[in-house]
Amino acid sequence: MSGLSKTVIILMLFVFGVLIFLPGIYKETGITSKDEYLLTLRTPMEMVARGEYATPYVDNTPRLKKPPLMYWLISANYNLFGINLLSARVWGLLFAIGLSALTLLIYRKLFDPDEDSGGVRQSVLPAIVPALLVLTAVGTSTQARLALLDLPLAFFVTLTVYFFLLWKGGEGERAWDTGIGGGAKGAVKGGPRRYLLYAAIAAGLSALIKGPVGPGVAGLVMLLHFFIFGGWGELRRRWVDLLLSIVFFFAVVAPWPVVMYIKWGGLFTSELFNELIYARFMTSYSTGPEVIIGGLMLLLLPWSFLYVRAFLAMLLHGLEPQYKRQLWLLAWTLAAMLPFLLLKVKFERYVIVAMPPAIMTLSAMPYKSTFWKGVAFRICALFYSALGLFFISFGYWFRLTNGAVLALLILFILLFFVFMWRAGSKGRTKSLIVAAFSVGLFNMALFGLLYPGLGIQRTPPELLYILEQKPKQVFYYKGDNPGMLSIRIKRSVQKVLTPGDLKSGSEKGIYLIVEEDKLTDLKYAAVLAGVSLNEPLLKFKSFYSRRSWVKFARKGATGEDWKRAYKERSLDGLKTRFSLYYISSKPADGRGSWEIL
Repeated sequence: MSGLSKTVIILMLFVFGVLIFLPGIYKETGITSKDEYLLTLRTPMEMVARGEYATPYVDNTPRLKKPPLMYWLISANYNLFGINLLSARVWGLLFAIGLSALTLLIYRKLFDPDEDSGGVRQSVLPAIVPALLVLTAVGTSTQARLALLDLPLAFFVTLTVYFFLLWKGGEGERAWDTGIGGGAKGAVKGGPRRYLLYAAIAAGLSALIKGPVGPGVAGLVMLLHFFIFGGWGELRRRWVDLLLSIVFFFAVVAPWPVVMYIKWGGLFTSELFNELIYARFMTSYSTGPEVIIGGLMLLLLPWSFLYVRAFLAMLLHGLEPQYKRQLWLLAWTLAAMLPFLLLKVKFERYVIVAMPPAIMTLSAMPYKSTFWKGVAFRICALFYSALGLFFISFGYWFRLTNGAVLALLILFILLFFVFMWRAGSKGRTKSLIVAAFSVGLFNMALFGLLYPGLGIQRTPPELLYILEQKPKQVFYYKGDNPGMLSIRIKRSVQKVLTPGDLKSGSEKGIYLIVEEDKLTDLKYAAVLAGVSLNEPLLKFKSFYSRRSWVKFARKGATGEDWKRAYKERSLDGLKTRFSLYYISSKPADGRGSWEIL
């Protein structure tokens, strides 16, 4: 692949990625999650407000359990472009496109490393497939719309592996022409030292995104490469490269924790212990491995059944010499999942770091049987098309969007179904590429145009009106809050936890938002704090994402509530109720001036 063809293909991926990820990314009612609106969006706000960027803050408290790189990136955008959702979320979009481009480059490196052989028709087309599958999978289509840590982590881990491959094998060299764990059949020319140094920098950046899990996964993947393809002698021969890479890695990783330890001492070490050990391995709350395994299948949709087919084929043929590269990709996938399988608390999005090798495995594993090839592709076509039609029907029934959007959704899912079905027989590569483009556009319309119609996280205009008339600090009581309020008022809505917090706030005069099921607890806390709780300034209802973007109905919503919503063709009865209070110990700060009520 020539330098121009690489550039053109990656530019095409960039343009298509922007096309499918940008719609809806700037809307407060778009896809979000609790970790995004309570942590990732607010932490940089508080850093910018304080003018202090070394220490992340949330709720006016040092947030030392997570490294700061993502917060630095978002803070930079807040300063340059203002506090808004696009400033925060554009990083997810860019990392998603970067992950797709890296998949293209690694797949080319593994399966067609001779840069001078073949043109675009012969050599680039197969590598476009895994890149497009990564770009259009549900995991990428959702995570690219969020300001979270998991997609950046996946990018930097994959970047580390890519630079390692360039160092170990060199441009255009077949570094895998060895036996499993054995020595080389011939001399393998290694790549320049700079590639291993780049890998060390990328691994360090992964650590600054989410701690040691990034370098741990990347290091394990590199060791597995040596085990499967051999080349251990290179480690001894190129020991200077290894030593310098270690120096570069710690030069990237070490400064921030050292500064934090000097500044915060025991608080930093206790937070670190809690995050790395107690909260992950010793907590009484636990989720099972099915969250991670099922999570990977969910993130891979609509390509999940293709991966199941490839995985089963690897169990049967994976140790055959011609499948060493696929075996390493499978090992990479499992290595990326391993740290999260060991955790007691798991979230599906964690395993997005395993998506690139999983997609490359399903793309590279040949089909031994035409029958099973057709079965895998057609199950994918049927399952995701049925799922898509369900969402279209849901949007139509509850009047979430207009007819034009519904027509686009129907068109894109039909195109996906037709070409995915064809890909199971003849013309597999070209049909699969068209199917991937179609499902990417469908996901764009689903997540960017239809989903915002639910109104999740929408801030009531009456609430904004009250807050603008008499600006004061805004807090929420325990639980959750209308998550995008911080973005709308461009300052962090902080949490009140104790009667002492309530007492302190009343002395200044604050607005306080409380969820309906926390109201009794708030009244008790007010009695303990000696604070009078008058009638609320405003009562309102709103959806908010609970834990993930698919959970938005109020806590305790029953099947009967959903049946009633279906009969009425309205989701309004499933919204969570909130109240807005003004808490003040000063008699002059009464509520008599509020005409909106």
